[in-house]
Amino acid sequence: VDVIWAAVVFMASNIDFLCRAGFLETACLSSVAMASFIFSGCSTTWPQWVFRHSLWHVVAGLLGAYGALRLPPEGAAISASLPWAFAGALAVYLACVATCLAAAYGVCG
Repeated sequence: VDVIWAAVVFMASNIDFLCRAGFLETACLSSVAMASFIFSGCSTTWPQWVFRHSLWHVVAGLLGAYGALRLPPEGAAISASLPWAFAGALAVYLACVATCLAAAYGVCG
């Protein structure tokens, strides 16, 4: 399920970004995403895979954020509030991740 969902989101994101930014920039971002995914899949040990897969998620998140913030629809109308909205959403996300990790480590040791 995860692989299918990831593929659908990847294709939809590429199509959306292609409509806004053009072929070259979209191809560069797609190449970085694919290289990160392949790098994760080439792991030979469990700890190596965990690290590389986590790195893949960071790269994918950064690419997704860049794709959402680069040339957004109605960019002129939302440009003043966009940095604050992004910073707020990022802060909430990081707080949730920190809370979940703390709970998981507290339960699992």
